[in-house]
Amino acid sequence: VSRLPAIAVSGSNIHVVWYDFRDGNPEIYHKCSTDGGRTWSPDLRLTNSGANSFRPSVAVSGSNVHLVWEEGFSGGYDIYYKRSTDGGITWEPSTLLSNDPANSLSSSIAISDSAIHVVWMDNRNGTDNYEIYYKRSTDEGVTWGPETRLTNDPAWSGPTSIAVSGSNIHVAWSESRDGNAEVYYKHSIDGGANWGPD
Repeated sequence: VSRLPAIAVSGSNIHVVWYDFRDGNPEIYHKCSTDGGRTWSPDLRLTNSGANSFRPSVAVSGSNVHLVWEEGFSGGYDIYYKRSTDGGITWEPSTLLSNDPANSLSSSIAISDSAIHVVWMDNRNGTDNYEIYYKRSTDEGVTWGPETRLTNDPAWSGPTSIAVSGSNIHVAWSESRDGNAEVYYKHSIDGGANWGPD
């Protein structure tokens, strides 16, 4: 079973990631095309920790490919990040982005120049109270700033999606504060330092 693919493109380079049960437990795989989708590289397994790895999201800028996903076991998932600087041929070790005993799920990643932006849903504030968290790197994933909580409501918030253009960051998510699930949006015009209202 292969599920939940994510895709990103830069020029004629296309990168696809997904999670796959061929190894018994779910692991993240990557495949790329350098000729606009006419031919494809072999499948490349990117995770190998023995934990369950789900729901990848990918962003690309030139030869730099950036990946986030959730990894762990039932009751304790975290968000991880890794990158390739050679178009997906080789990959650096994984970096833990979230670090709390709760579940961190459904991450989404976007990139603009050297800034990488990641959002996810997290229930550290209560088992049934998922909130949206945000984290950024301004040096192409070498170092990461602190987490920022973007939502503050007793309702369930998530999953998330993020898009970026220059210093403008846009986040959308589903939330049930109105009794039924609706889509909410908020944005930052200064690279994630400050955020407008929902």
